[in-house]
Amino acid sequence: MVKYRGFRKARASVLAVDERQKLETLTRDEKTANRTLTQLSERQQGLEEKIVVRKNDLSAQAVKKEEVCWPFHDSFDFALLLSLDSWRIK
Repeated sequence: MVKYRGFRKARASVLAVDERQKLETLTRDEKTANRTLTQLSERQQGLEEKIVVRKNDLSAQAVKKEEVCWPFHDSFDFALLLSLDSWRIK
């Protein structure tokens, strides 16, 4: 009976150590996951900001292109302009 109690105590001690080690492992894994999540969130935010900037740049470029090409709505107008001597640089 004494041996059985000693065995139970030893077994309980081993189980307690195992549980503590598992908890420490889970805690480390959780910290690592949180750091990774933070990094990925920051990266995603940066990429979303770049998307907004690129869309704004594209809109601005389209407006500028429209302003530059305004008199030449089609290729016929542009070809006609090129054919006129008054528009050519001499």
